[in-house]
Amino acid sequence: MPTHFPPRAGSSNASAPCSMEADLLSLPFHKAVGELEKKLIENAIRLASGNKTEAANRLQINRRLLYQKMIEHQIKD
Repeated sequence: MPTHFPPRAGSSNASAPCSMEADLLSLPFHKAVGELEKKLIENAIRLASGNKTEAANRLQINRRLLYQKMIEHQIKD
């Protein structure tokens, strides 16, 4: 079994998913992706102490996309 794949569910090596992962897995795919994207953006902004340029750099996206995503996810400045 290739090492870059996670262990199969039910195998003795499988670890329990973290609570955020379990929450996301309970959602439809597109909703889960959106929630994860929102959390990543919020965390990047927090780690950058509110500096949007630095947050965009941390996420490796341009600042314009960061602002578009903030509007899409209703993330306040």
